[in-house]
Amino acid sequence: MAARRNDSVRIATSDQLIEIPWETSRQLRGRLLAAHLDALEDEFAAKGASAPIVIDLADKGPLLELVLGWIEDVGEEQAVALGGLLALRDALRADLLAPPDPPVSGGHGRS
Repeated sequence: MAARRNDSVRIATSDQLIEIPWETSRQLRGRLLAAHLDALEDEFAAKGASAPIVIDLADKGPLLELVLGWIEDVGEEQAVALGGLLALRDALRADLLAPPDPPVSGGHGRS
């Protein structure tokens, strides 16, 4: 029997790639469903461990709120044990404080 090679899930933020254990990802998906963030949960389900999950700017606020609540529920020590939650919290906060610049159109400023 081969051991499972993909035992973690990667979440891409603007400038970081956060890795969380598979079991933590499963718990996160359950919390996403309970919070009625079905579209985001679908993204986790579709990608699994095969490719990084890219979080849209519109989903970062609700995901951060969910992660903050989870950390508050379990405490920081347990959040560290779950793996990746504090890094995900910090990356989401950074993205929301300084979102990436929008793509530049062909114009030279406003008229």
